[in-house]
Amino acid sequence: MAAPGNPDPLQAEAQRLRQPLRGRRRIAWVLVLLVALLGIALPLLWPAPADDAPATARAGFDTVWNPGPLAAAHQPWASECKLCHAKPFSRVRDEDCRSCHRDVQDHVDRGRVHDAALDVRCATCHRDHQGSFALAEQNRHFVGKECGSCHGDIGAHHAETLTQNVSDFATAHPQFRVQKRSGIAADAALERVRLPAEGRLQEASALRFPHDVHLAAGGVGSPDGKRRMDCADCHTPDGTGESFLPVRMETHCQSCHSLAIEPALSGRELPHAPVPQVLDTLVEFYTFVARNGAPPDPVAATQGLRLLRPGREKETPSFVTRGADPLAMARVAATELVEKTACRVCHTPERVSGPGTAGTPGESLPQWRIPAVAPAHTWMPAARFSHAAHRSESCGSCHAAKESTSAEDVLMPGIAHCRDCHAGSAPEPRKVSSDCGLCHGFHVVSGHAPVTAVSLETAP
Repeated sequence: MAAPGNPDPLQAEAQRLRQPLRGRRRIAWVLVLLVALLGIALPLLWPAPADDAPATARAGFDTVWNPGPLAAAHQPWASECKLCHAKPFSRVRDEDCRSCHRDVQDHVDRGRVHDAALDVRCATCHRDHQGSFALAEQNRHFVGKECGSCHGDIGAHHAETLTQNVSDFATAHPQFRVQKRSGIAADAALERVRLPAEGRLQEASALRFPHDVHLAAGGVGSPDGKRRMDCADCHTPDGTGESFLPVRMETHCQSCHSLAIEPALSGRELPHAPVPQVLDTLVEFYTFVARNGAPPDPVAATQGLRLLRPGREKETPSFVTRGADPLAMARVAATELVEKTACRVCHTPERVSGPGTAGTPGESLPQWRIPAVAPAHTWMPAARFSHAAHRSESCGSCHAAKESTSAEDVLMPGIAHCRDCHAGSAPEPRKVSSDCGLCHGFHVVSGHAPVTAVSLETAP
């Protein structure tokens, strides 16, 4: 028991705790101001780093809730965090990325190939909030060593693949494979075949076109005399700078390869169209000539006109005979034009039996079938190449067209041509250092026709 005048220590402590804390309101305000200073004022006043500054230079008071500027492509949504961070206070999920990037494919077909090394999030490789150009830089720096970790021994990851090992473009890269058609039909299968070490691949085309004749140093015959041609006369770059516009008869060929019917009577030309339309045009033309008269002497009318069709060293004949039936004149003209002087120059017409399409002007004329020229396709669907980036080079430095005698020659260059200017990952004097990402992407490109890989390997 405490002595009188000396209160019990426990009671005194309890009494003291019951008393209001002096200055409590003041302490609360100090803490509030401190939080505001550290959490709001300092982040706002802290100087923003440059967009291209490294991540280590971005460390500041606001990195928890503002880790850095977005990539340039994402900046329109910089104030809409929930568009990418659909789930609050969590990392960006793959489904959030695919909500916009719907067409981005995987690296391989997961139904056939499974590799645990590929089971990563999109953001593992594509890390945003690192500056305007950070994503592009990350993509560029990722290729090379990382690609070689699998492709250096690709059989260990996919035993059935026809892809060969590759780890460096200059020292460990196989000969290129190209995609070619197995036939001339529009639905013919596409197959990827490795370029041979010697000679050329062949692809059916149904077109008779010798590059060497058209690119001869002495020129090729034309209505205006000998004309020296080059690749640009027929191959026009498209807007992308990667490929070329289709070669068309009317645009690129008809100025020399005339389809005139009767130059002595008219400037009328046959349409570059299916055979039935050509035959109908001939019947209609000679019916008009029979009704409206012809020159007294068609042979004399052609005197002085030296009209040479390609491949022939004589004047274009006239098929007009005074008093003849229009169908007879059209029949003679069709046989001459299709089988000798016009169509036959570039195509391989085949005579077929039976009448033509019932109810058409040309149904009673002889009939032909002209195989369609094989449609164009992508030669290297697994690679990317810009012709615009190589415009300082001549076409002939990569494509041996001047030595090609057949339209069936595949004129794609082999790897040796590229190695003349491109080194591997290690720098070499007067060469471009080239990693995997220069010609290849990680994600499978969508939109290309499916291909069937065939084992026509000619390189070890």
